[in-house]
Amino acid sequence: AQVSTKLKGVHFQKNGKWRAEGPGKKRYLGCFVLESDAAQAVTDAYLGAGRDVLGLHRGVHFHKRDCKWTARGPGPRRKQLGSFVLESEAAEVAREAYRAAGVE
Repeated sequence: AQVSTKLKGVHFQKNGKWRAEGPGKKRYLGCFVLESDAAQAVTDAYLGAGRDVLGLHRGVHFHKRDCKWTARGPGPRRKQLGSFVLESEAAEVAREAYRAAGVE
């Protein structure tokens, strides 16, 4: 069975562990038993580099400067749908926009 993730910088390896890669030219951050640990390592690396962090949900990312989660819609223009304190709120708005556009 193939395992996939929607997290940028997190990949499942044949050895059964999650590989984390940070910003830059695929900077190796380590291998982890849990996907959530690999995701946290990637998030920490992006925040340390002063970059925005992608969320666990499609169309959601974290703005370090504003300390808020942003939801964006589907399509080439990826219209901004709003800024939220909680990732779950941004995820719900993004999910509705994708659903309304017929993208699942």
